[in-house]
Amino acid sequence: VAVVLLAIGLLGLYVVLDVVNSVLKWYEKQLAGKRQLGLTTRILEVFRIGAMVTGIVLGVVLALGIFGVQQVSVTGWLSEHGWRIGLIVVLALLSVVLTGQFGPKVIAASISRRPGESNEEVAKRADTLARVFVNVVQVFALLVGVFMILSELKIDIAPILAAAGVVGVAVGFGAQSLIKDVLAGVFVLLENQY
Repeated sequence: VAVVLLAIGLLGLYVVLDVVNSVLKWYEKQLAGKRQLGLTTRILEVFRIGAMVTGIVLGVVLALGIFGVQQVSVTGWLSEHGWRIGLIVVLALLSVVLTGQFGPKVIAASISRRPGESNEEVAKRADTLARVFVNVVQVFALLVGVFMILSELKIDIAPILAAAGVVGVAVGFGAQSLIKDVLAGVFVLLENQY
């Protein structure tokens, strides 16, 4: 009886993972015809790997439970923290994908057009601004997600944030002219000065 229950449980896990994999492949095919912005394809690959690892962990917990091995600490931790980490991962991935999908459209719609400016020039300017915007927002969303997961794992993130602040100040002073030039370039594109 235990072997049959294990087989049914593992088959159910396999079906769920296969559906997730099929949805991800369909989404990649939908994006294949479009020009990719940001981290979307890399994030989908990480999501696929994460789904496989989650399936393996759930399969092991299911097998242990069916064979009567006590896994109270594992299931207790999963019921308390696992769903929160899963929710953080899903929301971070959702924000990355939605930013990659809708960010360029919003930027293209908000670009003002000057008299005498061709459609090609407007499209190039919108594409450049969209790449900058989408990458910044996606990296920010991923960093927030990583820090939230670290705090959920009871890892103190205050020293990490302090070290990142110090490194940011040092890099800011060292690359001051580079940052100034990048910001000036973004404003030149936004205002269409040339």
